[in-house]
Amino acid sequence: MKHRQETVAEKYWNGEFKSYEEWARLGPQPPYRSATFIDAEGRRCITQQDFARARDDKAFPVRYRWETVDPRKT
Repeated sequence: MKHRQETVAEKYWNGEFKSYEEWARLGPQPPYRSATFIDAEGRRCITQQDFARARDDKAFPVRYRWETVDPRKT
């Protein structure tokens, strides 16, 4: 699976979707379901409606990063 990493990796992002159509094709698939998405206006995108709002507001690209969780100490 191909994801974008050219310029966004240096700003702590793992990739981006440049268009709503690209997100609709790949975003709901694993592994992207576990990523955190932020649109170009800084709003978090969680639901399909959030991505549609970003499309309507011309707030693409939507960037993503993988959330990491530190293991719990027992």
